[in-house]
Amino acid sequence: MSDQNRKLYEELGDLARYIEQTMHGFQNLQQPIEAASHQLPQATEHLSDLRKMSEEATHNVMGQTEAIQDNHGRLLTALNGILARLSHAGIGGPLLDDLEAIRQLLNDDEKRLIEIFTALSFQDLLAQRVNKLVTVLTDVEHKLLELLVIFGSQHPNGQQRDQGKTGDMLKWLEASKTTALKQDLVDDVLEQLGFG
Repeated sequence: MSDQNRKLYEELGDLARYIEQTMHGFQNLQQPIEAASHQLPQATEHLSDLRKMSEEATHNVMGQTEAIQDNHGRLLTALNGILARLSHAGIGGPLLDDLEAIRQLLNDDEKRLIEIFTALSFQDLLAQRVNKLVTVLTDVEHKLLELLVIFGSQHPNGQQRDQGKTGDMLKWLEASKTTALKQDLVDDVLEQLGFG
């Protein structure tokens, strides 16, 4: 055997040992990956539910606040009309002072309502952050399942699994990237890999 062939043979041997060590490392990771694969869809679903509930609550509060703001506008218009008629009629004194105080309270409340709207604007930022987190979790989930399918294609006893099933599972995972990854698909993939 020539020196060049011997060197190539040694490098191939080193590469084979490295691959074997890497595969052994992945096999040691299968249990934590399996556990994470079961929990990630639930975490993603909980975050999506949280985002939806938060949006609904915020829209409800904003709707109620807008209704109060509209009523305040109508009250101010009516009050201004009353004040103008009283002033035209030459009526003043404590009654006019009380009505002016009511107008000032309504104006103060209008400022508070605007502050409520401003405070609720956080909802959009919250929804954006939760959506990013859901996307990250979904990507991690896909990657974990792909690792399980690719590196879990051997039975614990060393037998090779059906490569057709492995290919099918990878196709399912790829197709699920355009839609939400369903818990049923995760469970099916894990069951086919012997984690059921």
